[in-house]
Amino acid sequence: MARKKKIVRVLLLSLALLASFSFAPVVARRTAEAATIGATQDFYVEPQYDLYGRSQVSATLQKITNPFYLYVDNNWWNNLSYDQRQNILDKFYNLSNGFERNIYPKLKDTWGEERRPGIDNDIRVTVLVHPMRAGVGGYFRSGDEYPQTQVKNS
Repeated sequence: MARKKKIVRVLLLSLALLASFSFAPVVARRTAEAATIGATQDFYVEPQYDLYGRSQVSATLQKITNPFYLYVDNNWWNNLSYDQRQNILDKFYNLSNGFERNIYPKLKDTWGEERRPGIDNDIRVTVLVHPMRAGVGGYFRSGDEYPQTQVKNS
């Protein structure tokens, strides 16, 4: 468990360093249905980190890469211009490639592999991008590793 948390923390730091816009990532769990671009999913988030103090956001899957499902908060995304959206999708692609080729192998060598597949029976990590309060670079919800029968807002 400690190894996985360290891996996720380094992932979040990497995501935060590569992001140059006004949001930060949060690793979250999605349900086990098949993921397709454009699919909408509701996520529980931590109100103390969310810019608007929300405990739940609706997000749309914008990008699927080998290591990630990248969901984006609908309220935030829908207020962006076409060019801003394209810029962010390009950054997602670059982030995913950099993580897969450079960061992830080093993390596995240092701390070992995380549980794969995860609780959702999928090998990809789900990343939710939503506006966050100043000074917050991302967070990991450990409760998302458990079924809702054990953790209500998983």
